[in-house]
Amino acid sequence: MVALLHKAILTKGGKIVKKEVQLLKEGKSFLIQSDQDSFTADQVLLAAGPAVKELLSSLRFDCNLRPQKGQLFSIYHPQWVDNNWPVIMSPGGIDILPFDNGEIVIGASHEDDQAKDLTINPMVIKELKTKAEQIFPDVFNYPLYRVKVGTRAFTDNGDILIGSIPDLSNLWTISGLGSSGLTSGPYLAYQWVHKIINNYWDLPEEIISSHQLVHKI
Repeated sequence: MVALLHKAILTKGGKIVKKEVQLLKEGKSFLIQSDQDSFTADQVLLAAGPAVKELLSSLRFDCNLRPQKGQLFSIYHPQWVDNNWPVIMSPGGIDILPFDNGEIVIGASHEDDQAKDLTINPMVIKELKTKAEQIFPDVFNYPLYRVKVGTRAFTDNGDILIGSIPDLSNLWTISGLGSSGLTSGPYLAYQWVHKIINNYWDLPEEIISSHQLVHKI
């Protein structure tokens, strides 16, 4: 899906820069600067996960946003290929997601104290297996097929950071979705497309939380 979105951006005349960037104010516009390139933009939508906090800091804004490490693993068996199995979202916080290729993904961890460490921790994977064992009794009988580690963005009170930045009508952000991002992210992206193209969206005003979560410093 990401590859398809990148292709669409290029087809529409957009540019993809796979670099760490800084966001700076330049008059009424913004300067987006990397170590090799820079360009200006009249309007900016920040959808950079936990990096939104750092990008806003250069504009002298602080926001209630923090990174959280997440690890997940998968197991595989050829007999599971093309089985029509449901997704399980258990009360204990473990999700079990079967795929048509015979892979079952299980996770994910929520690690606040290791947010910037993206190494695999075997003890955490074992804990995930132990939690999953209550639903999937023979999970320990299968070898690890794949392990993935990433960082998600959270807010302290669980609110989503979405909307325009205070006093800046041409800078918007969306972040803080946490583990809900896989499901709510595409929907919110769809709403942003309507906002950008048609200047409206279907989101109720009470969830627009940027003014509560972002503060000038």
